[in-house]
Amino acid sequence: MKTDEYCEIIHKSSPVLRFCERFDESSDKWNLKKHSHPYIELIYYMEGKAGLEAGRLHIDASIFDTIASPAARTGWYAAGAL
Repeated sequence: MKTDEYCEIIHKSSPVLRFCERFDESSDKWNLKKHSHPYIELIYYMEGKAGLEAGRLHIDASIFDTIASPAARTGWYAAGAL
């Protein structure tokens, strides 16, 4: 499935914002363990860098990157700040 198809699915589903917070890796809100959510998780990097793991996939993220984690997808977790 292409990115525009995923975006169209999200748009048609009338998403609702459940949580919004600004925090860094030292915050107690940041879950560094393997976990999942029953909803799409978006992480937007306003500063700094991080490494994320999703199964065998490694993602490096930095300023202005957005990471989208699919709903109920187990295995997405932060590897820590770079």
